[in-house]
Amino acid sequence: TPICDVDNQCKGKSDHHFVVGISERFQTIRSVLCKGAFYPPTMPRPTVTEISWQVPLCEMTSEKGQLEEEFWRSHFALTGMSDADESTRDSADRTIKKTLLKLFALACQSGLEMRALSLCQLMSPEVVQLAIKYASKLGRSQLAHLIAETLSRAPPSSPPHRGYGYESSFRGPDAVREPHPDAQPLSQDMFASTVEDQEDTDKENPILALKKKQTGLSSSAMMASKSRRSNPFKKTS
Repeated sequence: TPICDVDNQCKGKSDHHFVVGISERFQTIRSVLCKGAFYPPTMPRPTVTEISWQVPLCEMTSEKGQLEEEFWRSHFALTGMSDADESTRDSADRTIKKTLLKLFALACQSGLEMRALSLCQLMSPEVVQLAIKYASKLGRSQLAHLIAETLSRAPPSSPPHRGYGYESSFRGPDAVREPHPDAQPLSQDMFASTVEDQEDTDKENPILALKKKQTGLSSSAMMASKSRRSNPFKKTS
């Protein structure tokens, strides 16, 4: 996958960049500018310059194109990072989450609900909750319900927020670990939680709160419709 088109950053049409190194941590390319040639001269000693990564995408002049380029650039950088580089990896992961939220907000403001829904499938669960709150704040309750229903139907083996695989590359091949043999199995009692715990869960998880609110509205509407039913031919004494 190309991470930068160095020839587009040359002023002259006959100029080229001779790449000598790539820094995944700082997202830069070290190269030698060759004027009118493909290879640098030996004398005098060539000067090495740095070029920032810029993924070649469409509509780079628009805000959407710039955010998409930032997302892919951070994704490629996160894929090639080692497990030892903790601070840089966390910074790239935060950039990805922030960029996805900005793209989601831009899609909501433009009225592109299907694009906003597709972006939610790339987010982590905590970022999805922020997206649902943002959609509800804008008055797009239908989009918030659609996001909650779509994510609730997603299979647990393949979470939707791993669509581009940046979290799988974040954790590495050792992310899936076998359970410890001495570990005790967790209780699977579905009725062990109390009503207070359920209320706290609804407050913390906006997806469950939206479902509960929608169920309450539908049941109250049915009760109201039943109470209004009467016999118009019944004689009153």
